[in-house]
Amino acid sequence: MKLSQPRSARTINTARILCELRRAEGVSKADLSRILELNKVSCGEIVSELETSGLVREAYKVSSSSGRRPTALEIIKDARHILCVNIGYRNVSVALTNLDSEIVRMERLPYDTKGRVEEFCASLLKSCLRTVKLLEKDKLLGVGISVSGRVSADGRVLISSPYLPWRDIPLADVFEKAIGCDAIVTDSVRALIAAEKVVSPETFSSNEPVLYVDWSDSISLALVSSSRVRMVNPDFGRMKLRGEDSVEDLCTPRAILRRSTMGASEGSGAVSPDAALPGGSSFAHLRDMWTNIPEEYLSAMSNALDIARQVTGAEKAVLSGESAGIDSSCLSRIRAECLGLHVDKSALGDNANVLAASEFALDRFFYQYSLLDEVRPWI
Repeated sequence: MKLSQPRSARTINTARILCELRRAEGVSKADLSRILELNKVSCGEIVSELETSGLVREAYKVSSSSGRRPTALEIIKDARHILCVNIGYRNVSVALTNLDSEIVRMERLPYDTKGRVEEFCASLLKSCLRTVKLLEKDKLLGVGISVSGRVSADGRVLISSPYLPWRDIPLADVFEKAIGCDAIVTDSVRALIAAEKVVSPETFSSNEPVLYVDWSDSISLALVSSSRVRMVNPDFGRMKLRGEDSVEDLCTPRAILRRSTMGASEGSGAVSPDAALPGGSSFAHLRDMWTNIPEEYLSAMSNALDIARQVTGAEKAVLSGESAGIDSSCLSRIRAECLGLHVDKSALGDNANVLAASEFALDRFFYQYSLLDEVRPWI
């Protein structure tokens, strides 16, 4: 993007206005012009365009100590929607969210990897079309797809995933042809980081490196500094810790639930990825897995984090994904073993992966936080 071109400047300033309206309440045109240091005429033109597009509206009069009371502006959060798809270990979450990432509709569906990739995509698209069928076509802003694994740099192709037996799936093309709007694919840890920046911006406020962990049934690690993702290791969970056991063999939610239920003697050794959980658990109550967890399971993650600390020099780690529901007792036990590393849990909470897919797509198709991070030194 050439910053000197008028069209580029208008794109950047539109993104700045949208982000400021989302961040702060009770902001008027005059406030936007002052806060963002924009020419009043240019600022007014952009706001008028957003109002004409049905994205922004005048909300209410703001109290003022003197003179005329200004009118606050707000984003019409239901003006557009994002179709969110998170491909998990045993099921796919499909959701519709608004411009504030509030879930309007969601369903979780099991899937089968024994057939052809075409059958998998057809089943997934059927659910997505059912989700958006009542939505006006021009109200759908785009599709955000998150999945553990490796994704092409342009966000078009799922190269590989530990969940799926197929390679090089052009998911973005598949969704764009079927749904009729833009689509973007990302690895789950990048999506979680995009959501964390919105929900808890102080997490990355320092220039110091942060280890960000997607601790789900596949464990990925990212190194973030100055709000930018510097490195992603989708194979972090495959690191061997004890004999032939990897981090994922010892402390994924599936391994923890199964071992905790069956007992250490029956659950010793690596857990088969296809082994059924007692009681037919579908991970609907992941928080329950933190009750009475043997020390060795938490130690496995502590050891892995300590190795990552030594390699990267990071002094802070954030546990996200399904582990965002970790209880305070388990978190304290991990902290006690991770000397020199401050460990926190993510602020995303329940439905973290769906929220992550939503925020990543909103970044790309609407707010453009990433673009602003890139150009901030020049504005």
